[in-house]
Amino acid sequence: MAAFVAAACGGGPTPSSDNGLLTEQNAIERAVEQLKGPAPEVTGVENPRNPVAWLVTLGEYDQLIGVSGSSQGADTPVWVVEIEGESSSAGIVPPESRTTYRYAAAVLDARTGNVIATRRSKEPLSWPTATDVPPP
Repeated sequence: MAAFVAAACGGGPTPSSDNGLLTEQNAIERAVEQLKGPAPEVTGVENPRNPVAWLVTLGEYDQLIGVSGSSQGADTPVWVVEIEGESSSAGIVPPESRTTYRYAAAVLDARTGNVIATRRSKEPLSWPTATDVPPP
């Protein structure tokens, strides 16, 4: 089970690398800061640790999580930053029915640094590896 939250958060100027994209370190910093705060229906991540970042297209991320089409272009470069940490469902859910999450991810537009979406889950994202792809 995963909780998804759409977000549209701006930030100050975006430190970028020579290619005009947000650096990996800045993507991690922005994502962790975003995920530490509460979002609709979920608490902020406590004890964030072990960040992992992937630079992919929004289409590749959508395919990974089983979503077809986003409001932005599929070829938009994004940083997907996942962290370990504890959070839970919140809001009107009775305490005994709340779900505990062990992982959280933020998807950031790699050009602007804006957070496109966040995700909470019990399991880490599972990216295909080279051995999962059949040879041509």
